[in-house]
Amino acid sequence: MKKNTLLYLFFTFYVFVQSQEVKHFSSVYKSETHESRYYMVLSDNTFWWYDPKAQIFKQSEGKGLPKNYNVKHFSSIYKSETHESRYYMVLSDNTFWWYDPKAQIFKQSIGTGLPKHYNVKHFSSIYKSGTHESRYYMVLSDNTFWWYDPKAQIFKRSEGTGLPKNYNVKHFSSIYKSGTHESRYYMVLSDNTFWWYDPKAQIFKQSIGKGLPKNYNVKHFSSVYKSETHESRYYMVLSDNTFWWYDPKTQIFKQSLGTGLPKNYDVKHFSSVYKSETHESRYYIVLSDNTFWWYDPKAQIFKQSKGTGLPKS
Repeated sequence: MKKNTLLYLFFTFYVFVQSQEVKHFSSVYKSETHESRYYMVLSDNTFWWYDPKAQIFKQSEGKGLPKNYNVKHFSSIYKSETHESRYYMVLSDNTFWWYDPKAQIFKQSIGTGLPKHYNVKHFSSIYKSGTHESRYYMVLSDNTFWWYDPKAQIFKRSEGTGLPKNYNVKHFSSIYKSGTHESRYYMVLSDNTFWWYDPKAQIFKQSIGKGLPKNYNVKHFSSVYKSETHESRYYMVLSDNTFWWYDPKTQIFKQSLGTGLPKNYDVKHFSSVYKSETHESRYYIVLSDNTFWWYDPKAQIFKQSKGTGLPKS
C-alpha cells in the first residue's frame, strides 16, 4: 500500500512537471543596454523572465496575489528612467494587478467606472515616458473599449465612431506615440480587417492594404511605434504560420521571409519590439513545443533562444 502511494505521488508530480507550458508571453526592449527581454506566465501561473546574456530563465517571486489565482491576460512594459520592467495582468475574476520587481510585491489596481459584471476580453499596456506612468487598455466582452487612469484610479471608456455594425474584436494591441504624447490602439476584427483608433478625433479608421494572400486568417497580432518616423507598424502571424507586416505609407502588407525554424513549426505566442538605435523591429515567438525563437530581419534568419532554469516541459 505504501509503495503504491509513493508511486502515485511520484507519477502525480511527474505529470505536473511535464505539463508545464507557456500560457502567456510578452516582450520589451531595453534601450540603454540594447537588449530585449521577454516575460511569461507558465500554466501553473508562475512568472518567469529570460536573461539573453546569461541565457537563463529566472522566476519572478512575489507576494500579494490572492490564493489560487489564475492569470487571464498578461502584458509588460519597460520604464527607461528607472531601468526596470513592469508587468500587468488581469486575473480570472477580472481584477487588475501589477508587479513591483524591486519590492517583489503584486499590487492590485483599484478603480471605479467599469460597468457591473464586466468581463475583460483583451488587454494591453503602454508606458508614457513623459509623465512616467503606465496605462493599460482593454476590450470588454461587449466589444467596448476602456482605459485606466492610475492617478485618478478611474476606468474611462474610449468612445468613437467608424466601426462597422455588430463588429467583434479578435486581436488588440496598443502603442504610445512619444512625439504627440498620445496612445493609439490597433485591432483586428473577426472578419480579419484592420482598424486603429484616433483618440483626438474619436474615430476608428480602417487600415487598407494589399499583399495578403486570399482568404487569410490572422492568428497573432502585435504593434510597435517608430519614434524617428512617427509611424506605427504592426506585425502578424497568419493561420498558415507565415509572418507579415504592414507598411502604412505604401499601404502594403509584406511577408517576412526567413530560414531557421524547424519543419512543420506552429506559432503559439507572438510579440514584437522596436529597436530605435538600429531602426529595426524584432519579434519573438514561442512554438507549440514551448521553444523560444526570435527573428533577425536583416539576416532573415530565425534563431532559437536557448537557456536553462525553466521547469521541465
